[in-house]
Amino acid sequence: MEKQKLFSIYGAKLSKDKARVNISLVCGHEKEKEFANISLKLDSKTLKDCFSYSLPLLPHTLANWSNGTLDKLLVNGIRSQSDAGMYNLGQQYGSVMTFVANAINQAYVPWFYGKIKENKQEENQKVSVMIASLLALMILFVIWYSPEIITIMAGVQYAEAIYVVAPVAMSLLLLFYVQLFINVEFYYEEKKL
Repeated sequence: MEKQKLFSIYGAKLSKDKARVNISLVCGHEKEKEFANISLKLDSKTLKDCFSYSLPLLPHTLANWSNGTLDKLLVNGIRSQSDAGMYNLGQQYGSVMTFVANAINQAYVPWFYGKIKENKQEENQKVSVMIASLLALMILFVIWYSPEIITIMAGVQYAEAIYVVAPVAMSLLLLFYVQLFINVEFYYEEKKL
């Protein structure tokens, strides 16, 4: 009985995958005809502007990318898989405010740029301090209640994960503070190679 269900699942998945491949081959062949007349032209000034804008962000992007992987590999290599699991739980919980911080920044930036255009820096300063303080309080709330929440969500055996939450959450707060300054640089297009 279980084998039948398993083969049914694999059969359904295989048929869906086969249909996707067929559709992409047909659509890809049609699109190939449309793209045949497009030529790639690179303007050296535009290319230089792109590189001067993106290359300074490369270390920041690589650091964020490696932060999600490298630390777990190091914990796993130096300690044990159990410790790596606890670290991962603490890191995931500590970084739960990432979505909130990104949402706040994305909502704030258009307003911020509008106030810069209107030359109202005093309002920017007040709101920036207010947003930074609000996020700091929210992150302190996450840290303060981490023992209870981790115990409820994962159980008592993962209680040691709380020691990871504070550094991870505070690093998120510092990254948000950096983002406030980066917003200004993006507005004025401060780029240095």
